[in-house]
Amino acid sequence: MAVVFGIGAGVIGGGARAAVADCPVSLDGAYTYADEAGSKVTKSGSGPIRVQGTLAATGEVYAGVGLGFSESDAAVDGTTWRGIAFRAKRGAGGTSHLRVKVPDGNTDPKGGVCEDCFNDFGASFQLGDEWVRYEVPFEQLKQEGGWGKPNPPAIDRARLYGVQWQTTTPGAVVDVWIDGVELLGCAAGATAAVAAVASNDHDDDSDRGGGGSRGLGDATRPRGDSLLRPRPGGEDSEGYRFSFHGFLRIPVRVGLGSGSGFGSGVDNGTKLHAPPQIPDGSYTDWRYTNVSGGPWTELWLGYGNGTVTANVVLAAYDVSDASYRDLLSQLGINQSFLSFDFPRLFGDKGGLSWNVGAFSNRYGTAGQYDAGKYDTYLFGATHVAGETVSAFYELTPELTLVADHGVGAKLQVAPLVDGLEAPFLPYPGDVQQGSTFLHHGHLGLGIGARLTVALHVLTEWTDDARLSTEQDGRITNLGADAKLIGSRYGNGYLGWSHLISDNPLRVAGAFEVLHSFEGWNLRDNYFGADATGTGTIDTIALQHVFSLEQYRQGDEFYGQGPDLVVAAFGMYSRVRSDDPLFSGARGKLKLGGEVTWTPRSWLGGDLRYDLVRPDTGDRRQTFHVISPSLILRSRFASNEQVMIGYSHYLNADRVTAGYPHETLAPDTHLLRISASMWW
Repeated sequence: MAVVFGIGAGVIGGGARAAVADCPVSLDGAYTYADEAGSKVTKSGSGPIRVQGTLAATGEVYAGVGLGFSESDAAVDGTTWRGIAFRAKRGAGGTSHLRVKVPDGNTDPKGGVCEDCFNDFGASFQLGDEWVRYEVPFEQLKQEGGWGKPNPPAIDRARLYGVQWQTTTPGAVVDVWIDGVELLGCAAGATAAVAAVASNDHDDDSDRGGGGSRGLGDATRPRGDSLLRPRPGGEDSEGYRFSFHGFLRIPVRVGLGSGSGFGSGVDNGTKLHAPPQIPDGSYTDWRYTNVSGGPWTELWLGYGNGTVTANVVLAAYDVSDASYRDLLSQLGINQSFLSFDFPRLFGDKGGLSWNVGAFSNRYGTAGQYDAGKYDTYLFGATHVAGETVSAFYELTPELTLVADHGVGAKLQVAPLVDGLEAPFLPYPGDVQQGSTFLHHGHLGLGIGARLTVALHVLTEWTDDARLSTEQDGRITNLGADAKLIGSRYGNGYLGWSHLISDNPLRVAGAFEVLHSFEGWNLRDNYFGADATGTGTIDTIALQHVFSLEQYRQGDEFYGQGPDLVVAAFGMYSRVRSDDPLFSGARGKLKLGGEVTWTPRSWLGGDLRYDLVRPDTGDRRQTFHVISPSLILRSRFASNEQVMIGYSHYLNADRVTAGYPHETLAPDTHLLRISASMWW
């Protein structure tokens, strides 16, 4: 069996924490150490190694065994590593209490920084009598409280010296076995390709995942695990574990605006609205800006080992206690699938993974870890049951080939029953949707440790028209993008997509693209509610986020101090259609900028500006949003944040509120407070 302190072996695909090949660490250089109070330990063996001894009964006692990451005293750069793994057990009568810790540039005297040294980032755990494999992600490690100087918020991955296992229990008998030490995700070439291509998390479907495919598709497995205990007996296969992850964002949003449109005889003075009547509040509306995301709760449950894991995802986009029992918002079991991971199938050059079941891959994400400032996908987020195989192969130390291929189908489609339309039922569209299928392929090249360029094609279609009045439809999206991650000059994204829509109304949404879930939704957003939806959409999306301290310090900076971050982003769509009933805009443009200042690790301020032009030919539909916010952060438990903000809307005279308030006057002021956390 295995204990997982964090990410399990085989986390693939999304963000910079994607897994790649792991590297073994030789046990030949293992050393022991002990206090001056009389504790003594000795080492024997070379693989596995065994450490035996006794700690002194009183005083400041400690003893342990350690390994260096290099043959010299110099630190090594583990920026791209996920963590470490090892196997351990205790001998008969030995203490079960142990702490694993990783000396870095801030805690080891060799780093020349610490005034009160040796309070290394680590985690305590319990040893058993049988061999157990432990995986320790760096992001889960903590310093001990009450001592040590400095006390940075996270381990300095750019300056790592090694790993140590020690106990500090007075009078303890030490009998520890260590073997199978590995650096997780140490193959930098492969890391570059995977990390730069796709990341996850759209904020109304916010899978804080870290991967389920080691390819160009995004997250189908969470990025970090909580500290776990060994499961009780019964497993006869080593390496099995249970994992639990989650994400929540719970906002309260209050709009201030006119009561115009409420009805005759009603005071049209200033009204309070919750939810707010704003033009950019609905995720399925092209005008969506993600300035004020809605509620989202998601829980990831997993069980398996480093080769195969079963994943079940529970999700909801409303919270019934503070709202009402909206049946549609309670998504229940939202994803369920198996992940197979073979990171060394091609030896040291690469490997592949395979997802089978009902899961989502995401392509064309502008953010480093999420779907970008507009929280949408340039190429598509898949929503089918099927399979995706993802592979990576290191061509040279600087070039890594990454590929995805998948097929799938909708398990069911919403039934259309004449006369049966209710807000608690999913909207089935204008006509009965048909059996909908998906085929997608992606090919990317990782260049160095930062840049990836990729080609994408996704196509979804129906093929079961039963009546002479029914038409089968197809939606195909293809294009290319480039993604820069972790550069001294910031994180950047540039992509172009060409979407071909052919009678999309019966297409049930095998992939979600550009704020549109279903074929009818795509038609409404781009071609008009009376059109057939046949035509093309060319879209350019860009985003760049620049950190001043990252530029000054390079990889030495990981967010451990004050910073100034500037972002610029935009999206332009050009729509073409020969449909005589076409009533949409030919050009659609969104532009924005954001400045975030964090004078303290727990305190920040943010100012964002958005320009939204749903129709570049009609300025009367244009609106501007100015949004200052106060940010409060901590890492008391995991990654907590509270944001308190205000948005001022400058609405032209033809701007309307979003669904379900289309007939009402849009609000001009928005007050919001939002709590979020992922673990």
